[in-house]
Amino acid sequence: MNWKVTSLRVVEVGDLTDVVMAVGYEVGKITGVVTIKPPGANFVPFADLTEAQVLNWVWAEVDKAGVEARAASAAVAIPESAEKSLPWMGE
Repeated sequence: MNWKVTSLRVVEVGDLTDVVMAVGYEVGKITGVVTIKPPGANFVPFADLTEAQVLNWVWAEVDKAGVEARAASAAVAIPESAEKSLPWMGE
């Protein structure tokens, strides 16, 4: 499944600026926002973040397999349709 970060919400915590507090994500047709735990000793400056790193934070907070299963299910959902008579049956 292809995960994508769609937004980052930041706050100031003490003398740290641009601390990520929430991450918006997208997996197929599924979207969500997850709150991130406050940084510990391993704080990474905003400018140095990578998408892979942020996705690891998201996966630590969500049921990754469950989200991927819902996304896969949504991807194969049958679109709204109209029933028609069979062409070989006449009208």
